[in-house]
Amino acid sequence: MNMNINPVEINIKDNRKFGEVAFLVDREDFIKDLIRARKELGIKGLNTYGSDIGWSRSKESIVNGLLKNYHKDLSFRSVLIDAVFYGKVEESKISDNAYCTIIYPHEVMSDLKRGIAYPELAIIFSPNTKLEEIKEVYKTQASKLIGEYNKNVLKSKRKTPDTISNIKRDRKWYWQHVNGSSYQKIWEATKVKDRPHDREGVIKAVMQYRKRLAMDI
Repeated sequence: MNMNINPVEINIKDNRKFGEVAFLVDREDFIKDLIRARKELGIKGLNTYGSDIGWSRSKESIVNGLLKNYHKDLSFRSVLIDAVFYGKVEESKISDNAYCTIIYPHEVMSDLKRGIAYPELAIIFSPNTKLEEIKEVYKTQASKLIGEYNKNVLKSKRKTPDTISNIKRDRKWYWQHVNGSSYQKIWEATKVKDRPHDREGVIKAVMQYRKRLAMDI
C-alpha cells in the first residue's frame, strides 16, 4: 500500500476497542473511501478536534454509506465522523451502547417511512422480570443472536476480533513499514524491552496485522 495519508490517530486504552477501530480505519479499502469522502466534502485540512463541523444531508449520506459498506451499526457512527473530519478517535466515542428503551409502535412506523430506522437487538422483559433472569438470557442467548445479526442484518462475515495484547505496537510497526521503514530499521528503533529477538518477529507481527486488515468485513 502506498498512500499519501497519515493514519487515523486512535486514543483508546482498551485493546479490544482499539482493535475494533484499528482493524477498520487501517484497511486499504477504507483509507481509499476516507480520502474520497474528504474530497467530496471539500476537506483540505482536518478540523480541530471537538470543533463544530456543522451538518448537512451530504455529510449524513456519506457517513451512513460508510456504515453500510463496512457492516457497522450505529455504535460506530461517531467513530466514522471523527475519522473523516478530525483524523482521530477518542475512547469516549466507543461504547457498548447498552441501554433500556421503550419503543412505541408509532415511532417505529415513522422512522421506517423516513428511511432512517436501524435494526437493533433487544431483550424484552415484563415488569415482573428479575435481574437474574435478564442476565441468564444474555449469557445463554446473546452470542447466538449477535452472530445472526452480523450475518443476516449487517451482511458481515467477520467474527468478533480477538484481543491482541501487542496490537498498539504492531499497528505502529505496520505504519512505519507502510511509510518506508525496513523491518531491520523498525527492529533497531524499538526499545530493547519491547522488541522481539530479531527482525523476524517484526516481520511476523506486521504480516499478521496486514492479514487481519485484509479479512472479509
